[in-house]
Amino acid sequence: AVELKSSAMPSGRQAASQRLPRARRRACVATALLATLKGVRAAAPDRVTIVSAANSRFASKELAALLELRQRAASEGIEARLIAYDLGDLHGGRCVEAERWRALGIEVRRFDFDQYPPHVAQLHCYAWKAPIVAAVAAEAANASTVVWVDSGVAFHRPLRAVIDAAKRSGGVVSGATSK
Repeated sequence: AVELKSSAMPSGRQAASQRLPRARRRACVATALLATLKGVRAAAPDRVTIVSAANSRFASKELAALLELRQRAASEGIEARLIAYDLGDLHGGRCVEAERWRALGIEVRRFDFDQYPPHVAQLHCYAWKAPIVAAVAAEAANASTVVWVDSGVAFHRPLRAVIDAAKRSGGVVSGATSK
C-alpha cells in the first residue's frame, strides 16, 4: 500500500519549492495509481464517474469538457456523475464558481494540498492526480467506472468505446491504446 499523506511534512503550499527528483515523482504517482487499481473489478457499463481537476488557468476548459462528456454519456444511455476538483488559483484562493458548477450538476471538491508531501502542490508535476484518482476510485468502488479527463480532452469516439478500450488495456487509453 502507498501512503501519500504525511503530517510530518510542511504544508504543500508552504513547501512547494522543495522538489523530489523527477523519476521519484513519477514512481510515486505510478505506484499510487497501480495500488488504487489493483483488485478493482469492472463496474456496470451504464454508470460512469467522470473526474477532472483544474486551477484557475484551465477551469473554463474543464467545465466545457465535463459538460460535453455528460451530454455524450446521456446520448449513449450512460448515467454520468461529474466531479471537479478545484486546484485553486495562483494566490491560493478558489478558482471555480462552485455554486454555478453545482447548479449544472457537477460535484465540486477542493483539493487539500496540505494533506500531502510538498511536491504534490507543484501543479506542473501532476502528483495531485494520483490521490484524486485513488479517492474517487475507492469511493466509487465497483458501482461505477471511473474516468479521469484532463481539462482539454476531446473524445472522438463514443464514450462507451473509450471505456471498453480502457478496460482492455488495463485502465489507460491514449492514441496508441485506442486503436
